[in-house]
Amino acid sequence: MVTRMIHDSNIAETLFVSTKTGVAFRVVLKCGCTYLKNLLWHFDHDVPHPLGNAIHKRDRDLPRSIGQSIEDVRRNPYAFIVLRDPVERFLSLYFDKVVRAGEGRFQVLRDAVANEPGFIPDARTPDAHRQNCFVTLAWVRANLARETPQAPNPHWNRQMVTVRSSLPLGLKVLTLNGLDSQLRFLLSDHVPDLERHLAGAKWRNRAPRLFSSADILNDELVAEIIRLYRRDAANWTKADALWRYLDRRPRALNAIPRLGRDIADDRDRD
Repeated sequence: MVTRMIHDSNIAETLFVSTKTGVAFRVVLKCGCTYLKNLLWHFDHDVPHPLGNAIHKRDRDLPRSIGQSIEDVRRNPYAFIVLRDPVERFLSLYFDKVVRAGEGRFQVLRDAVANEPGFIPDARTPDAHRQNCFVTLAWVRANLARETPQAPNPHWNRQMVTVRSSLPLGLKVLTLNGLDSQLRFLLSDHVPDLERHLAGAKWRNRAPRLFSSADILNDELVAEIIRLYRRDAANWTKADALWRYLDRRPRALNAIPRLGRDIADDRDRD
């Protein structure tokens, strides 16, 4: 099993890959990567990973695309990236790393946000959590602008950072909100007994929420999130629309959205 470090200079070597199936994906944090890592493990071992939701602690267990070139990845019809609605991704960050604080280094995020004016430490209502979301969003905006002592982190960095670096790979683009059906669309003729693998990779790492997205979101909060993650919103919206169109058409793998061809290009800027 390949476990050595990835060279940043070769973007083609940054994918997680199933050695048995050749299925590969590039991680965008808070975009289903816990589930996908477990799925690739299940493809190769036919049993759940022993750590489940904590599989990220054993990334060394998972093969990478070491030694592959950009052209190798471009020729792989089962290499993909997953994008997520940035509004839902931000709420996931808030509930996972601010409300459910104390898990390792992410206590620093909770501490930083909790020290900001207007933060309600014992939030118990949708209004209070909405207020905390505004405070968290303001801190994240400052952090991404390098205006805080803490360095930006991939959990809240723009998806566009990874998308832009992945453009040479021409990865297929899936969306988290339609992931299971899109995996079936992509892999049903390629991975034997796909449904059993999908069921076996049951871990989703969803932080518990006392309130739904609809309870917390209002027009102002949605607008502020999209303003910060403008390109992410545009890319996800386009990918989602293309997949909704594909769902009504005969199955054709070459019609799946791809980076550079359908989603994003090297002219995109935040």
